[in-house]
Amino acid sequence: MLKLAFDAKRAYQNYSGLGNYSRYVLETMIQMFPENEYYLYTPQVKIDFIDYLVEYRKQVHLIDITSLPKFIQPLWRNVFVPFDLKRKGIQLYHGLSNELPRGIHSSIPQIVTIHDLIFLKHPEWYNASDIRISEQKIKHACNTATKIIATSEHTKQDIINFYSIPEKKIEVVYQDCDARFHKRLSEAETHNVLHKYKIHQPYILSVGTIEERKNQILILKAFRKLKKNDLQLLLVGRSTSYIKEVSKYIYKHQLSDRVRILTDVTNDDLPLLYGGALFSVYASLAE
Repeated sequence: MLKLAFDAKRAYQNYSGLGNYSRYVLETMIQMFPENEYYLYTPQVKIDFIDYLVEYRKQVHLIDITSLPKFIQPLWRNVFVPFDLKRKGIQLYHGLSNELPRGIHSSIPQIVTIHDLIFLKHPEWYNASDIRISEQKIKHACNTATKIIATSEHTKQDIINFYSIPEKKIEVVYQDCDARFHKRLSEAETHNVLHKYKIHQPYILSVGTIEERKNQILILKAFRKLKKNDLQLLLVGRSTSYIKEVSKYIYKHQLSDRVRILTDVTNDDLPLLYGGALFSVYASLAE
């Protein structure tokens, strides 16, 4: 039996990419290696994730930092976590989202997953303070980690090029999709979801946060050229300030009756929207 610890902040707070990745890794590890103990650290738990992994309560220990004194909570990752790992006899720590705590004892092997370095390749999409903070965190993590997991060959090469990390230190491990996407869906289930979202026409689906990097404007430009007026385009994803640009384009080109933006689709409904679509399109500028 091993005592394994994870930075579970994204698993308990994030609804999209980093959260999905964190939950996938945790669930897969627990199911494949149930003999181990899992210690999950998070500064708080969003209400939607209160019951997350409760069925594994024998193996999983949730360390919710909100139970700590107020003065220590902002320092949870770099002060409390290293201390607690040593106290609990943790044998391996995995930072699931681009960072590692400072001060972890050298006897504890550390793994970090690096998802991308887009902020270095496209700084125009980020503000200066976010770039500076991300740079410090990721550089520290890459230099400190015993092993780095890159989620693609592209990210691996970026890590080597930007931080001069030896190639042998990096392993590429691709992310699988959530188990709900492997299930066969009935026509009745699909029909119910389409009815729920008031979808009554054949549609093209594009899923991704509504932001410049995901390139929804290009999709809209291509959609305008389609001759078939009976097709709908569904843009599904979390809203950001960029949604104003997307909405402005839709209004300007009189696409309001053919394009819909859905920002509140649940994870359970998403596979059904994929299943009901003619096809899906993903035009991201960088991942």
